[in-house]
Amino acid sequence: MALAATRIITAMATGLLATAATSFSGDGPSPEPAPQIRPYIQASSMVNLGAFATPNGLLAAAAKAPAAGSFARAGTFTPNNSVATDPTLAPPGTGGAMASERNLFGTMPIHSISAASGSHRSPKRTLATPALLTGGGGIGNSAALPTAAGVGSIGALVAIFISNGTPEHPDAGLLIGNGADGGPGQDGGNGGLLFGNGGRGGDGVATVNGGRAGNGGNAGLIGNGGDGGNGSNITSSDNIVAFGRDGGDGGNGGRFLGNGGNGGAGGNAQNLDRGGTVGGTGGNGGQAGLIGKGGNGGHGGVALAGSGTARGGQGGTGGSAVLAGNGGDGGGGGGTNSNTGNAVGGNGGTAGEGGLNVGHGGHGGDAGGARVGGTGTATGGNGGNGGNSHALGRAGGGGGEGGNASAPAGTGIGGNGGNAGHGGIGGSEGTGGLGGTGTGSNPASHNGQSGSGAA
Repeated sequence: MALAATRIITAMATGLLATAATSFSGDGPSPEPAPQIRPYIQASSMVNLGAFATPNGLLAAAAKAPAAGSFARAGTFTPNNSVATDPTLAPPGTGGAMASERNLFGTMPIHSISAASGSHRSPKRTLATPALLTGGGGIGNSAALPTAAGVGSIGALVAIFISNGTPEHPDAGLLIGNGADGGPGQDGGNGGLLFGNGGRGGDGVATVNGGRAGNGGNAGLIGNGGDGGNGSNITSSDNIVAFGRDGGDGGNGGRFLGNGGNGGAGGNAQNLDRGGTVGGTGGNGGQAGLIGKGGNGGHGGVALAGSGTARGGQGGTGGSAVLAGNGGDGGGGGGTNSNTGNAVGGNGGTAGEGGLNVGHGGHGGDAGGARVGGTGTATGGNGGNGGNSHALGRAGGGGGEGGNASAPAGTGIGGNGGNAGHGGIGGSEGTGGLGGTGTGSNPASHNGQSGSGAA
């Protein structure tokens, strides 16, 4: 019995010693787990939206983006030797080489850290690549942040608000940008609502839109209106009348700050046979903004005829200022010549008015002259009236001069001068335009009268 008890006690003591041996390691306390080093990530590419448009030269928006990467397999590491390294940021066991730079728009690789040789610690578990979720919004291999197509969509969105006009879309972006110049016979594009100039109207071409000229585009808040295009020249024969096409109107300046665009010139008309000719009318100048000058009227077209009557085109009306600025000048009338018929010069255009607080009225357009080679009558056009001034102490705009007339074998009648514009409070009237001279063998020939106003 005593021997059996001794054996039981010995077995129990041996078990306790074995348990103690497994509870304490001969290597001392276990070291703290090494912190997991995340790969150092640096953006190798940035989104470039391009340079934005300015009022004078706004640029189209653009966007670039790198292609998205995919998750690396656990336990793998592929260095990128084309990028700089930083030894202080390298994970242990890489020999001082930094983890490869990754694109911020790609997915992040996840590395496993193997256990050191001879260590009692087990390797850390790797993070498996998650499965692609469907049905919206999941994170998976294909759920990388915006690709090049996505950033391109951002650029397209920006271009809606900030961009210059193009031939396909003449108007600028909604907020900032310059309108594009119009093609043949097309209107110029409008500038952005905040900043930007209007585009120039296209010149008229006989085979496009009947030869009409395009109007200049309007500015938004700040910017200048575009000039109008020139009307198409028209030539006919036999007894068909040739009509030069009218010039396009200038666009309006920005509502707050900007000059009105100038009107385009009227087209010339020619028929050296029996038919008559009529020059095109010059386009009207655009209106100025609160601060700015009105646009000048366009010049009337010239008319040339053989035995028919030639009539010059009338000059366009000048645009007016609003608060501070000068009115635009009226356009000049078109000159005329007929070999054996009659000729009538074009009238000058009326000038625009000056601003309410600062500025003066514009000058009336000078009339076109007339000449005949036979016994017909040549009549000079009448000068345009000057614009009124409203600012304190400012004189009115001067009237345009009457056109001269010459008919060596016939009758020459000079055109009348234009009337001057009224001055502001304390200001005088402008100078009236001089009448044109009329010369001819017929005693009925005479000069034109001068317009009213200061001498």
